[in-house]
Amino acid sequence: MPEETTAKFPKIIFSLALLNDILDYAGADLALFRIPDLITAAVLGDWCFSKGIKKTDPTLRYVTALLVELMPFLGDFFPTWTIMVLITYFKQKSKQPIPHGRSIQKVK
Repeated sequence: MPEETTAKFPKIIFSLALLNDILDYAGADLALFRIPDLITAAVLGDWCFSKGIKKTDPTLRYVTALLVELMPFLGDFFPTWTIMVLITYFKQKSKQPIPHGRSIQKVK
């Protein structure tokens, strides 16, 4: 019987993204010379590129989030990294096959 793989929620990646967005919102990011953004961008970039799904799936979301994050004021008040991690997770989860023995029933 083949082993089923499921998309596990990336708790550490999500926590890092959320922490960075909270620092951005609090204004601590400007005091730290954008160092948290650079660290988060490097870690999330590695995470996205390691997914290896399609070039356009997580990579495009990563580049879009990075560009928004670099915009003054907009990147500081919009939780771009957190949203990018959630969208990537839910897109990956929605592409998984249905396990054997289960069927989808239409709701009338």
